[in-house]
Amino acid sequence: MVESLSTKSRLATWPLTALALFMILSDLFSVWVKVDIPLLFRTISVLLIPAMAIYVASLYGWSFTSRSFLVLFLGGLGVEVLGTRTGIPFGEYFYTERFQPQILNVPVQIPLAWFTLGLMCYSLASLNSNRRLLKVSLASILMVSWDILYDPAFSAMGSWVWMQGEYFGVPLTNFLGWLLASLIFFLIIEAFANRNPEPIDYRAKLPPLTLYAAYMVDGLMLNVTLEQPIAAVIGVLAMASTLTLTHIPRLFSIKAKNT
Repeated sequence: MVESLSTKSRLATWPLTALALFMILSDLFSVWVKVDIPLLFRTISVLLIPAMAIYVASLYGWSFTSRSFLVLFLGGLGVEVLGTRTGIPFGEYFYTERFQPQILNVPVQIPLAWFTLGLMCYSLASLNSNRRLLKVSLASILMVSWDILYDPAFSAMGSWVWMQGEYFGVPLTNFLGWLLASLIFFLIIEAFANRNPEPIDYRAKLPPLTLYAAYMVDGLMLNVTLEQPIAAVIGVLAMASTLTLTHIPRLFSIKAKNT
């Protein structure tokens, strides 16, 4: 039996949903009024950190959320430091002074983004499948699809610089690196996740789903603003396709129950 969302759980979903909707409305509003989309993105990214933590804790508890933070923040920082110093696993690149403050030449916002994006993708995958390997795979693909849309934009803005790249200045090895890192992080998170989770009300998926859609709109507007319409279209198609793929396990599950 699926548990209905408690009042406390419903309240915990509001900050994340509200920020996602604000992101969408701000991007649409920028069509008529000049809006600093990069600044808006950075501001919302900071606010999303506590909102995502509160949302995930309402579903899985604070122990799971705090452990996930350590894995994604420290893991994200570690893989970025490794990447900037050795080129492994993403390719050769370095961060500019655009994002401050920095730890070991990596902006603090980057590992924090690994936390927010990681739990967004993990939540979407978890609420559509209980099979561990499938869940980890889907969450990782969601992460890579996000980067396909955003990496060309932030590269064009000068947030980081690639030594060479085939995809709008971004090397294809970057996406393989994202996939590998995401798989490792999510496998670790799954190791301490509840092995027999209670079924969760399907409405609990709306906050990360809304946020993922908001990122599609924001990434589209960002790339168009930077005169990269092809990157915008490819990225949005990648995210939309992956989001659809994520729902297939649940659709089959519903069909099986009805037969």
